[in-house]
Amino acid sequence: MRLYCKVLPTAFAFVLAWVCNAGATGILMPKTPGLPALGIKSHRVQVTITDQVAQTQVEQVFINNTDQVLEAVFIFPLPAGASVSEFAMMMNGKRVAGEVLEKNRAREIYTDIVRRMRDPGLLEYMGSNLFKASVFPIPARGEQKIDLSYSEVIKNDGGLAEYVFPLKTGEQASVTLSDFSVGVDIHSKVAIKSVYSPTHTVDVVKKGDNEVRVSFEEPKGALDHDFRLFYTLSEKDFGLSLVTHRPKGQDGYFIVLLAPKTEVKEEEILPKDVCFVIDTSGSMSGPKMDQARKALQYCVNSLGKRDRFNIVRFSTDVNTFKEGLADVNAEAQAQAAEFISKLEARGGTDINWALDKALGMKTGENRPYLMVFMTDGLPTLGTTDPKLILDNVLKKSQANIRIFTFGVGNDVNTQLLDQVAGQTRATSQYVAPEEDIEVKVSNFYDKVSAPVLSSLKIDLGKAEAYDLYPRETPDLFKGSQLLVLGRYKGEGHLAIKLTGTLNGKEQTFVYEDNFAKEESKNEFIPKLWGNRKVGYLLDEIRLKGEMPELVQEVIALSKEHGIMTPYTSYLVVEDAVARTPQASAPRRDGWNVPLGGGGGAVERERGESKSAAVNGAWNAADAAGVAPGAPAAESAASGAAGGGGRGKHIDDRLARRKAEEQRQMGFGLEKESGKDAVMASKTLRYMKEQEVAESDETERVATGTASAAGRTFQWREGVWTDESWKPENKPVEVKYMSDAYFRLIERDTQLKKVFALGERVLVVLKSGKAILVGETGKEDLTDGELDELFAVR
Repeated sequence: MRLYCKVLPTAFAFVLAWVCNAGATGILMPKTPGLPALGIKSHRVQVTITDQVAQTQVEQVFINNTDQVLEAVFIFPLPAGASVSEFAMMMNGKRVAGEVLEKNRAREIYTDIVRRMRDPGLLEYMGSNLFKASVFPIPARGEQKIDLSYSEVIKNDGGLAEYVFPLKTGEQASVTLSDFSVGVDIHSKVAIKSVYSPTHTVDVVKKGDNEVRVSFEEPKGALDHDFRLFYTLSEKDFGLSLVTHRPKGQDGYFIVLLAPKTEVKEEEILPKDVCFVIDTSGSMSGPKMDQARKALQYCVNSLGKRDRFNIVRFSTDVNTFKEGLADVNAEAQAQAAEFISKLEARGGTDINWALDKALGMKTGENRPYLMVFMTDGLPTLGTTDPKLILDNVLKKSQANIRIFTFGVGNDVNTQLLDQVAGQTRATSQYVAPEEDIEVKVSNFYDKVSAPVLSSLKIDLGKAEAYDLYPRETPDLFKGSQLLVLGRYKGEGHLAIKLTGTLNGKEQTFVYEDNFAKEESKNEFIPKLWGNRKVGYLLDEIRLKGEMPELVQEVIALSKEHGIMTPYTSYLVVEDAVARTPQASAPRRDGWNVPLGGGGGAVERERGESKSAAVNGAWNAADAAGVAPGAPAAESAASGAAGGGGRGKHIDDRLARRKAEEQRQMGFGLEKESGKDAVMASKTLRYMKEQEVAESDETERVATGTASAAGRTFQWREGVWTDESWKPENKPVEVKYMSDAYFRLIERDTQLKKVFALGERVLVVLKSGKAILVGETGKEDLTDGELDELFAVR
């Protein structure tokens, strides 16, 4: 069956109103009483954007798991403000008329669906227009495929464009049974620079300056948050754009997106000097040495014609390929291949001598100097104190030296490798015992082999920016892009200056963008900024010890932005166990939250097992293949953990995995080497470079903190509680899913996002009065009572 929807060009208003006005992916609701919406087997989206006009094609396959032939209603919430010229459905080769309902009539249908499914996650669709069509027959134990397409115009706001595909289907249909994929082809007459999704980890392939392919694919994909894609348009060699979020009366948050042009000529790539420093101690013998030789040979073969290079081999002694840097030519590369083939693993590990030798080859010329340092061990010869080794590196390091470090295996000093890389604006990576060194190193080298702008500085001038991450802006390479996050105090259209070294000379590029005085969109930015800052703070704690001011700042940011850390790691499981998580006695070696009685959080200290009741719930749920509290697990888990509310398979599992990562990082923060230390290093690097925000549902489950309608909520005694609420403010109690519940939403549409948090919510209205949604309370509210609740005095 095929549906067609054409939205006129003026209909793009919904794209920028991402949260308030988003539509939703299609829902197929059986007419048979008692049956929930049909599950989604697969969901595939293909988008073509040509000069701001986006054509979206959607294929959904629904599955009927009952033994009866079903008649159902297909419901597709339309983009707010969309002007629909055609929306039709084909069945068995014949056109079947559907009906487009304006928002007032659609509200009644949404209300019935939310009540029937008891799913507050669908509330945000109320207020949208709706396409509705009957679907019959849907075969017993069979499938039903629906295709639809629509077009819209993408707004170009000062060179920044955004595409949004609404996905959320509510709590009960949040994961596809098979696959979920999104493909976006962008064609533009104006050159495309940065391409960035804050919601999904996408693969970006630039086919030229004017054509980009973006793809995302996930088995059993989560349909719990919209797909968002930013891309920037500019004819400048380096495109720079700004995205902001600023709550009323507060300092703002921003992201700077920076990318070079795609089609870079060979003469535009900076000539560089590269020194490969490789550990050939006895512990590198066997497959590790074979892989290292292949990786080194790949890098040498990939050098540019204007580059220079050398190889430093170290173990008990230090030996070099040449005395100084060698020009890249066929003869030198052939000699290097012979040198590499003779590398043998034996002896000890003198890291200080090797680094000193490599740093001494740097000439006085203003060329990027890249060192690729690879070791699988701890310093055992010569200077072995990591602090002295780092001091020696920093004394000899110059502004344009970058030392990229690779730790092979777990027996490496992660703190030394991370600091050597970090202090020189480079990165550290770790090769796990089961990973291939050649693959890891060659993939890295492909990304850094073509520098186009080095020694970058971003000056935000009158924006009064602060707390920028990364703290030191790295170099820009061909095919790469940079995301710089920070806070700002200023406002208005202000100049942004980008300074960098290009072909040995410092150059400045000037841009202008708007630092908003107030901006409610882009709520993902504070979360990403918070993650990055917490990552840097945890790294400080790891290197310098637990200073109270650092620990308290980590805890405060974690609570404000819903970030899991070794100080605030816990797992919310409704109706399973107990009370509000506390951060009063933090431990960095495990989960820190005390257990209590009621509906709340799971905790662990020093890696010990969770409570028997919670373990019982998880075991029963694991056997059923769902999360505890989910409908299919209620009977299995109720005896062990109290049963009750609905959970979410995908988010509960992700939250558990994240919590375990934080537990391991807690152990690793105190260690320099070993598996836990490597885990800590990898986790901290991810936090410091994070680009994709966790979904709201994952945040809630993983941290006990949620953001909605510009407010922050904490999980307290089984209730999502507005952090601004005070106990002396007695709330008006309203019954969940009652007429009063829906009348509140009609009066203040922002409450859709608040009530979508769950079945028990305590919120403070703009009037200062509080509402408590729960199992009991008022079932109806008069106009007078509503006026009194919302009156601002």
